[in-house]
Amino acid sequence: MRNQGYGAMNDQQESTPLNPKGSGLAPTVAFVRRQPKDYKFGSILVSVFCFFPVGLIALYFSYQVNKFYIRGDLNRSATSSERTKFLIQITVVIGCLIWFGAIFGLLYTTY
Repeated sequence: MRNQGYGAMNDQQESTPLNPKGSGLAPTVAFVRRQPKDYKFGSILVSVFCFFPVGLIALYFSYQVNKFYIRGDLNRSATSSERTKFLIQITVVIGCLIWFGAIFGLLYTTY
């Protein structure tokens, strides 16, 4: 007599694999990451209207985003994108301080 305990099969049952599509290993999955934003338009705008030196550095990092993505270096591409965004924010703050300081200085110097 055969073992009829838990998980035992009788003659009418067929054995089927637990994972019929594979060998029991985890499936192969490829994750595709999209290209991070390069913020080129924003970096050009802050270079022209806010503060030129920091805006040029932001523009440099925005061009690096695409360059690293084409090479396949996704981590450096994402890092360059984050740096560009940060530099744009810093440039806007510096530019606003300069513009408001210039306007404030012109208004109170004239009167």
